[in-house]
Amino acid sequence: MKLDQLPEELYSAILETIVDLGERKNGTIALSRALPRSPVPWKWIYYEVRLTSAEGIMLLYQHLRRCGGVSSTQAQWVQSLVSTVWETDAQILADLVGLLSNLQKISLCVGTTFSPEHLDDMFQTPRPNLVSLDITFRPYVQKATYYQFLKGSYFDSLLIHLSNWPATSNLKYLSIVQTLPPSPTLFQSFAQPIVFFSLEPVSRLIHAPSLASTTHLRIQIPARPIAQFLSVTSPSPSPSPTPSIHDLPAYLGSLLPQPLGRTSFLDLSTTHITSTHLPSLLARFPALTHLLVDGTSILPRSTEITGEFAELGRLLATAGMKRVRERDRAIKELVVAMKAARLATVNQLAESSGTQASSSASQVASKVKKGRRGVATAKFSLRDKPAPSTPKVIAPDFGPAGLSISALEKIRILPPLTKLKSLCVTTFAPPTLELTHEWDDDFERGWREGVTVLAGARRRLESGVRMKLMSAWKFADEGEQLDGRGMGELNGLVELSEEEWSEELERADLLGLNPPRLCFAGRQGEVSVPHVEGCAHGVSWDE
Repeated sequence: MKLDQLPEELYSAILETIVDLGERKNGTIALSRALPRSPVPWKWIYYEVRLTSAEGIMLLYQHLRRCGGVSSTQAQWVQSLVSTVWETDAQILADLVGLLSNLQKISLCVGTTFSPEHLDDMFQTPRPNLVSLDITFRPYVQKATYYQFLKGSYFDSLLIHLSNWPATSNLKYLSIVQTLPPSPTLFQSFAQPIVFFSLEPVSRLIHAPSLASTTHLRIQIPARPIAQFLSVTSPSPSPSPTPSIHDLPAYLGSLLPQPLGRTSFLDLSTTHITSTHLPSLLARFPALTHLLVDGTSILPRSTEITGEFAELGRLLATAGMKRVRERDRAIKELVVAMKAARLATVNQLAESSGTQASSSASQVASKVKKGRRGVATAKFSLRDKPAPSTPKVIAPDFGPAGLSISALEKIRILPPLTKLKSLCVTTFAPPTLELTHEWDDDFERGWREGVTVLAGARRRLESGVRMKLMSAWKFADEGEQLDGRGMGELNGLVELSEEEWSEELERADLLGLNPPRLCFAGRQGEVSVPHVEGCAHGVSWDE
């Protein structure tokens, strides 16, 4: 059989053995040219599109329009769109993205020719198939212009659109980056345009259901205080101060930020973040294994650093205790709300019962015959019906998961150990290899001190649990089988059995054997020290 007579399925199977999409595309083009009459599947030519010029954007848009637009087979074949063009006709690019409804990956470079309306056209409508979204902003100009400030042209609406996407979204990789200025003198000569006017939409996005499946998150906005907007409580309106029994789950939801339990990679480089923000971030992202804070204020801007790494190790080791304190505070507020709701219910039932009793008494009085009674007439009669008794007032005493107020007051939560495996941070002055070893030793010493404090907090609960004075609970991991023991209204708390409690106590001595790895190399490799094995810099973004 000749090569040009082979079935299309065989060509497709051969090309699918090429892992690299670029090489697979080149192989498809080579086969189609060598065997022009063979049924080579053209979909691999369209599968991943990389645009490197404004002319290329225009040619692809015109080609897809001639093929039939959004409903064409060629448009449906495009799964990945990567544009590295900073200066282009942004409206043409927006129209091109509008034709590609089956995209799983979008990577855009947004320069000075873009306006917020262009991104609105791209992302106002949800994209259920989108898995990876990477948008990089470069708003800097060489000459002073105040058009953006006067018009109020900011990209806050992009974050709002993403937060409005439904919970069925499959957005696993999200990257929002503003590049650093090419020259520090640009900021000194005149005010540069900014990308986001307010960071409140960041908080709204973090709490949105559309990010429930996000595993990799990168937000880089130079010198902006981003950490406080990542760890705040949900900005949803709070219910009334004294909620009813039926409103208690919603009331508790307003007390606690919903944790992003699947996010394992977080990059906050170049933002304004200090070491005091780390416990809140780890509580907000309990499954975090890789954290990048290069170019931030985690470490002081000093050529000599003494004691900071030991304190950093203690903060990371004891971060779980802050999460426990936040949850304890929420449970106490819930108990107060339950008592207030129960008291309001009791008063309401008592008032209703009193109204019924008074109406019954008036009915009995109306049955007594009017007129003067005789002298021998008794003031009472054994035949008279007894007055109706006041019904006993019973108010509900149960809260989330059927737990009573007393049961909620006995809850004690085991402080968890962070799952962090690597922390990437850069220093003000380039370090030497000997200095990094010294910092690693200080960090490990502080880490083990923090683990000792954490293990002690766990063991202090032992006597109370053995005597049944309190109940031991823990934070359930994402996807953990709870067997009906979970407490959904309390965001994944699960009660420990006696066997599980014993296992947790045994594990207390084994906690923290491997502290997170520190990497000082930086992403761009501007530091002479090498990368640490397993650091976040080497983690593939689309793994």
